[in-house]
Amino acid sequence: MHTSEYTPRLRTKAVKVGKIIARKFPFVSISVLDGQVFADFQHHISSNNVIYVEVDRDAMESVFHTLKQEGYSAYLNPSKDFVYDNIDFSKEAVIVKPLISESPFVDFKGFGAGDL
Repeated sequence: MHTSEYTPRLRTKAVKVGKIIARKFPFVSISVLDGQVFADFQHHISSNNVIYVEVDRDAMESVFHTLKQEGYSAYLNPSKDFVYDNIDFSKEAVIVKPLISESPFVDFKGFGAGDL
């Protein structure tokens, strides 16, 4: 059986978010994951238009405010209950979370893209 390495595909919007962060915060580690990649694995689940951004814990608040200033509907490390109660996954949004140091990375277009 032949297997190949999975590389997530990011929408243009997710790439743009990653580039904004990389440009404004060149020394911050970044992981960007497009919620639509889950559609590859969950054929029965509705769409997920959320972009998940993980950055160094010290930079989270600055990245969050930058994305808000850029006009994105952004959320800073929301709890699971907040996500379920308040975020509409059919609309575009960005969730900023702390980067887990053990997260695997794939270098993608100049910034790290989370790899499943």
